[in-house]
Amino acid sequence: MTAHENGQIRQGRIQAAQQRRDHVRQAQRLAAGRNPLRQVCKGFFLRHRSRRDRHLSAALFTFRFSRVLGAGISCPCAPAERPSMPIIFRRAGEADIPAIVRMLADDELGVNREDAAGNSASYLRAFQDIDADPSQFLCVAESDGKVVGTLQLSFIPGLSRGGAKRGQIEAVRVARDYRGEGIGRAMLEWAIEKCRAENCALVQLTTDKGRQDAHRFYESFGFEASHIGYKLSTDRGR
Repeated sequence: MTAHENGQIRQGRIQAAQQRRDHVRQAQRLAAGRNPLRQVCKGFFLRHRSRRDRHLSAALFTFRFSRVLGAGISCPCAPAERPSMPIIFRRAGEADIPAIVRMLADDELGVNREDAAGNSASYLRAFQDIDADPSQFLCVAESDGKVVGTLQLSFIPGLSRGGAKRGQIEAVRVARDYRGEGIGRAMLEWAIEKCRAENCALVQLTTDKGRQDAHRFYESFGFEASHIGYKLSTDRGR
């Protein structure tokens, strides 16, 4: 074997070792960071304690990691999922009420507070109030003629912060059959840009304390949990 061939083999071994080290460092970063795969990464290192075992298993971990990402879980080190189908965002019409209410009800919290059929007269009254108010935008995301997502935007003027207007995002939902397709991320991006177009100096939202996945989702956009929200139920309305 020539010196040149020996050099090529040695260089290949060096490159392979570097790739293994890169895989392990990537897994270590994920295990230490705040992301949905933190426990997966910790489990990987508990199972593969030795340096040799980590190197030998790094490729398997990377494959599993990519499969999990493919299932719709996102983390800060991964590229954002983009919708695979064309999506349009438009103002909701009265005919969209049943689809919107179904999405609101198809939720661990909404199932106990919404009428999934959407037949209640209170939904129609609420829609008419929203539609008549220029500071409200009830949005639906539509794909191939089907409503696949919804959110409500409220543009709130105020004297605080030098008279700044705020954009409030509420009731973000994606139809169950379309979750994990990047629609929620596309809707939030659209909503933030809409707030900018309305000259809002601040975009804000609230989310239930129990929705840990939603918290991570919003934080990936740069939202910060800077305030504590309170609610008080009254004996009015539903």
